[in-house]
Amino acid sequence: MNLNGIKGWSVATKVAAFAGVVYVLTGMVKPAAERAINLSDHTLKDLADMGHPYSAAHGFQIHEPDELVHAQSGEYLHGIEVTPPVGLPGAIIEGSLENTDPKDRWIQEGTLKMRPRPWMEAIVRLFGADWGAMLQAKILDVFNREAGSISA
Repeated sequence: MNLNGIKGWSVATKVAAFAGVVYVLTGMVKPAAERAINLSDHTLKDLADMGHPYSAAHGFQIHEPDELVHAQSGEYLHGIEVTPPVGLPGAIIEGSLENTDPKDRWIQEGTLKMRPRPWMEAIVRLFGADWGAMLQAKILDVFNREAGSISA
């Protein structure tokens, strides 16, 4: 979806675009992120018994996709935050989803001892070309709801 001409959009269109971005981030992307970093099928002891599959030196894939992360304390999972877009009179500055936990960089990029698990890249691959279609569908949904409430 091209937002280049947003300055000429009506206020209702900008509101619908804002709602679309918020919906996609909170209703689709955040739940996908939570699923990607919420595995509980192996404890730390299980992973050690398996031969340390996340080792940078001799790790191996145990899940599909490979980027999935096991939750231990829940601290990393609860670090996922959605920043809604900022609406301005002439533009909408994009929103974002990130993990604010300090371990995020280590998990996504890896360390000397642990191979990387870039779960955010997996989410981008998951939605890929569908981002624009999801936004357009949500914007149309907002328009349809607003039109229904105006005529009612």
